[in-house]
Amino acid sequence: KGDMHEFKGMFSLGAVDGKFQFEGPIVKGKTSFNVALRRTWLDLVTTPIFWVANARQDNDVNVMSGYSFWDGNIGLDHKIDERNSLAFRFYAGRDWMDMEADDKRETYSMDMNVNWGNILTSLHWNSRLTDTMTSKVIVYHSNNTSTISALINQDAEEHDSAESFGVDVGNLSRINDIGFKADFHWRPSSRNSVRFGTSFIYHFYSPERYDRITAGDGGDSGFSLGMNDKVDFSGYEPSLYFEDEIIFNDIFNLNVGFRYALFGVPGKVYHAFEPRFSARLDFADWGNIRASYTDMNQFNHQISTNYMDLPTNSWMPVTAKHPPMHSRQIVLGLYTDFSNGLTFNAEGFYKIMNNLLEYTGSNTLYPPLTKWETSFSSGRGRAYGVATELSWKTKRTELSAYNT
Repeated sequence: KGDMHEFKGMFSLGAVDGKFQFEGPIVKGKTSFNVALRRTWLDLVTTPIFWVANARQDNDVNVMSGYSFWDGNIGLDHKIDERNSLAFRFYAGRDWMDMEADDKRETYSMDMNVNWGNILTSLHWNSRLTDTMTSKVIVYHSNNTSTISALINQDAEEHDSAESFGVDVGNLSRINDIGFKADFHWRPSSRNSVRFGTSFIYHFYSPERYDRITAGDGGDSGFSLGMNDKVDFSGYEPSLYFEDEIIFNDIFNLNVGFRYALFGVPGKVYHAFEPRFSARLDFADWGNIRASYTDMNQFNHQISTNYMDLPTNSWMPVTAKHPPMHSRQIVLGLYTDFSNGLTFNAEGFYKIMNNLLEYTGSNTLYPPLTKWETSFSSGRGRAYGVATELSWKTKRTELSAYNT
């Protein structure tokens, strides 16, 4: 939120990045703005290094590579009256990485580009309905895009003929969401806090992949092979939730709630009821026990041929053939903080999962877009573990040990 009464800002220039932020009133006491930008220029630092390295090497290959990141935020806030306010938010950010290679005879070149990022636009209405209840209503649009592409060209001159070969491949993963959500917070007493709300999201999935190979001998003969796959999926997700946090006394509090969601795709509508609770028992001034249970569903599947999060992956919604992934998790922990500065914490969890998808299709870098539903097996999973922490802290010393 920008300052409603005076202009101010900051800027910072570092070795690998720069930042800028400026805020102030548009109408004093009523409307304000806030703008922030930042960018890394690691690519500008590494470019001269590659120039020097290419000049000093004996072979005929030049290599260039760079990485950069930027993001920006714009905020507008308007105070309607003492109980109501509006806010506009815009965010955009992108990572970019490029690698180029070519020989000095200009008969070979390779250019590989990877970029990914998000764009988010939202409008907020904050209201104090009564002295004990507030609300926040948001409408928004979000976009997530990741792209990887590679272009390779080779020309080999020999006598009076020439042979050429080219490869152009790429993968685009794109998700657009249009959504609405309304959240309410009611405090009937100092020991009771109730939150409830509803939301609706329409998801658009539009991954795309292309692959082209060209070859020629310098004359009329030659060939070109290629494919361009593009699919479109959509799904709608309405939901509502309710939770109640109750402080019974000085030693025990409880939070119980649920979320109910639908997810509709062509030919199928899935229902999901997700209860959850958490509790805390302070059995002494130096220690407490905490426990929780969570039931969750995931309506998106990551389509990937490997276990690394790369732009070669694509995201797809559940379909009539593949149901949502589902998990149940239980957590129990002991937390202590003694007066002599000694702290010991231990927490264990157990989680079971259903409808997990494992890719079983062809061993390629890119999974098939048009046949991905038939290239996966469904199964179950479980996860469990214990994390411990032992530390001792004084005014001048801190020692910690962790184990997971």
